[in-house]
Amino acid sequence: MFTPRAMLKYKFSDEANVYLSYAKGKKPGGYLNVAVVTDTKLARYNPEQIDTIELGFKSSWLDKRVRLNGAVFKSTNKDRLNQVLIPDATSPQGVVTQAVNIGEVKIDGAEFELTTAVTEHVRASLAYTYLKARYTESDAPQTTAFAVAGPGNCRVGTVGPQVVCITNTNGNELDFSAKNSLSASLAYTTQLTGEWKLDSSLDAQYRSRRFVDATNLFALPSYVNLDLQVTASTEKYGVTFYVKNLTDDDKPKSAQTSGDNYTLVPPQLAYTAYAPDKRQFGLRLNV
Repeated sequence: MFTPRAMLKYKFSDEANVYLSYAKGKKPGGYLNVAVVTDTKLARYNPEQIDTIELGFKSSWLDKRVRLNGAVFKSTNKDRLNQVLIPDATSPQGVVTQAVNIGEVKIDGAEFELTTAVTEHVRASLAYTYLKARYTESDAPQTTAFAVAGPGNCRVGTVGPQVVCITNTNGNELDFSAKNSLSASLAYTTQLTGEWKLDSSLDAQYRSRRFVDATNLFALPSYVNLDLQVTASTEKYGVTFYVKNLTDDDKPKSAQTSGDNYTLVPPQLAYTAYAPDKRQFGLRLNV
C-alpha cells in the first residue's frame, strides 16, 4: 500500500518557519461478515483513501515564552465505506446488507495554537479548530421507505432487475464533525516545602453541534467540559486530587441511530442518546 508524504519548509529564523505538505492515507479494504450475505463477492470492499494538503507556520516569541502555530488544510476522503441494502432474491427479506465504496467527503479546515508562560509558575494555552466537512458524493441504492425517508430524496434507478431509489446526502455535514472546537488550559506549578512540588491545571473543552448521521436529522448539542487536577509530589510519593466534569454538565456527547424495518410496524427511525458521566472526583496516591 503506497501512502506518500512530502513537505517543503522555509525557515525565516530559529524561531519561525512556514511549511507546505501533502499526504495520502489509506484504510485497508476487507470483507463484511459473510454471514449476512449469500454471495461472498458482495462481502468485499475496497480501501478508503484521503488526500490532504496543508499550509502552516510555527513560531516562538519573547525568548520562547510564547509559541504560536497555525495551519489551513484541505482534505478529500474518497471511496468512503457505507453499508446499504441491495436486492437479493435468495435472501428471505429480499435484500442483503452490502459494504460498498460509494462516498466522498471534502473537508476544509484551519487550526491555531497559542501557548504562553504567563509567569514563572503559570502557563496558559489555547487551541482552536474550524472544520467544514460535507458529503459531496453519496449516491446509494435504497429498497425500503425507511431508508429513503432519512435523506428525503429519491432518483429512480435499477440494481439488476429491481427498481430502487437512489438517494444522496450531498451537501450535508459529516456526522460527528464539530464545526468549531476549542481547548484551553491554565496550569500552575510551584515548589512547596522540602522535596514536594505542586502541579495543578484547569482544562476546558468546547465542541459545537454535531450531527449523528449523514441525514442531518438529529444533532447533539454543543457543550463545555471542565476538568480540574491538583498534584503534590516528590520523586517517590504523589497525591492527586481530581474532578472530572466540574460543572456536572448533562448534555449528551454520543448517540446512534436505531430502527428495524422488519419488526416494527410501521418501520420507525429512532435515535438513542447516551447520558454523559456525572461529575466525578477522587484521590489517587502513588508510591
